[in-house]
Amino acid sequence: MINITTTLIPTMITEQKKYNKELDKYYIQCNRILDLFIEKYYAEYGYSPEFYWIAEETGEVASIDDDFWNMSDMITALRLNIEEDTLFEWYYDSIDARLKKETVVNLKNYIQFNNN
Repeated sequence: MINITTTLIPTMITEQKKYNKELDKYYIQCNRILDLFIEKYYAEYGYSPEFYWIAEETGEVASIDDDFWNMSDMITALRLNIEEDTLFEWYYDSIDARLKKETVVNLKNYIQFNNN
């Protein structure tokens, strides 16, 4: 018979510590990506916008001033080095499309469609 106190619980604690360590690394990188995104697209002329993770869920959706960005779009913008004007044009076009109940094109496809 397995003794839960001496066998199973220490193993579970060790595994949880391993998961927490890796999650902490992930959260640090999410915050770094948010910082880079703000630096590239919001921090012109020394401007420092207000920002935070919605519902304190790091890596999900960030509020930057009155704009909302998911992690995927921030990564896409940085990875593809999308120009500021193009990024915000897509952002406001997608808001308009949602309000009109039209199809919203994701950022990557928007860039591909507009470059052809």
